[in-house]
Amino acid sequence: MSTPLVSIILPTFHRPDTTKKAIESVISQTYGNWELIVVDDGSKDDTWQSLLSEYPGWKSNLTGFGKNTKSIQLHQIIHRGVSGARNFGVERSFGKWICFLDSDDLWLPEKISKQINYHKDHPEIRISQTNETWIKNGNKVKPLGKHKKKEGDIFQECLELCLITPSSVILGRELWEEAGGFDERLQTCEDYDFWIRITAKGEWVGLLEEELMIRHGGHSDQLSGKYNAMERFRLYSQLKLWNATIPPSSDYTGIDSQKKDLLKTSTLNRIQVLEAGRKKRNKDIHFLNYFREDLETGRKSPENFMGILLNESDWN
Repeated sequence: MSTPLVSIILPTFHRPDTTKKAIESVISQTYGNWELIVVDDGSKDDTWQSLLSEYPGWKSNLTGFGKNTKSIQLHQIIHRGVSGARNFGVERSFGKWICFLDSDDLWLPEKISKQINYHKDHPEIRISQTNETWIKNGNKVKPLGKHKKKEGDIFQECLELCLITPSSVILGRELWEEAGGFDERLQTCEDYDFWIRITAKGEWVGLLEEELMIRHGGHSDQLSGKYNAMERFRLYSQLKLWNATIPPSSDYTGIDSQKKDLLKTSTLNRIQVLEAGRKKRNKDIHFLNYFREDLETGRKSPENFMGILLNESDWN
């Protein structure tokens, strides 16, 4: 098919107004073959009723030609977090390609078309992202230096920073299935976790230099501002990936020795950062020493022990 079906997953929680704008940016796409799956993650405000009231109008604006179709589905689920909402949406999708759109972001009209054309020209690449216009606290911000997006084998860069924006990504379903979806144990940094799992095996990440989405940041309901010591979530993801490099393992990830060394070094550095922060607040650091010993001796960290990193009460 010259225009493969693209599945767009849009999770939302207590964001009626921005979600409507995000949906309208999908309806405005020049690409003609997509399904939009909106997942209300158990909102307690008027988000769900607001979406239902707008739904007939959105449907009336959809047009299809031949085998190309456009469709919108609305789902409401018991609150599972953004990872669970995204996974739920993908499970109900059928597209060859998968996109994510956060409820506070917007796409420019040619976003999907240009990415599909990019992958037609580069059929060996299974994931790409675009550059973005980043609006933070109402001001336009241009990512520079280490925050600037890159293409290629970017595992090392992804270990240090989350350099892939979910709303800018398109990835093949086969790659999604290989990666196993978002980890629903993570309340935040779930995208960091997903990207390091994908790039650990050398997956080439494509980049469209054009700014094809608008990303909003700095508002009060962002997950990045909700939890203390965000580095602990990234440490959890790194330890989990470390465990997967040590056979025998049901989720064994056979990454090469160079990437394993990069992972080890980055994880030790992150432990050091968390130690420094906890020392300043007179918090216990012994469990972090255990993680360091696991890395230095080449053994796995126990999953139940790693759970300390996810327990908010241990980080207040």
